[in-house]
Amino acid sequence: MSRHGNTRVIDIPNQVTVESTPGFMKILGPLGSISLNLSQLDPKAQIAWKYSNTSLYINAVSPALAGFWYGRINSLFRGVTRGHTASLTLKGIGYRVRVEGQNVYLKVGLSHDILYKIPESVQVYAPDTTTLVLFGIDANQVSQVAAALIHLRKPSSYQSKGIYNTHGVYRRKAGKRK
Repeated sequence: MSRHGNTRVIDIPNQVTVESTPGFMKILGPLGSISLNLSQLDPKAQIAWKYSNTSLYINAVSPALAGFWYGRINSLFRGVTRGHTASLTLKGIGYRVRVEGQNVYLKVGLSHDILYKIPESVQVYAPDTTTLVLFGIDANQVSQVAAALIHLRKPSSYQSKGIYNTHGVYRRKAGKRK
């Protein structure tokens, strides 16, 4: 159970400005801007927002809801100031990645290359032929693209082949024994 009350205070970083209109919130930072449709995300109006120059006050009907929005808004502040990254590693014989603009070509043990188009809000880099780095200001979108890429060739727990999250922990299983 949360020990915090129904009100949370978020300190707004120096480089970030928050603009508010009824039902919308726009967060501007050095890396870009993110808009939230508050009337769509909170249709029952269970959240009350107050702004000052340096703080954002969240008042919710329950501590859990206040904590959820506290984490979500902090993630957005981090995104527009520092950004979010996801790093993927390809493991397997002949597994390679090639990036051309917003297109990612994956060679993952199939008879053909797989073409995956990355959304414009996410940038993609390939430092070498087996590593792929995703960068964006929205953590949800970065992790969604990473999950979609991993789904193209899921990690095998027996053979250690597939597309892995670099910082993830994967359990290796023993094969058949005689």
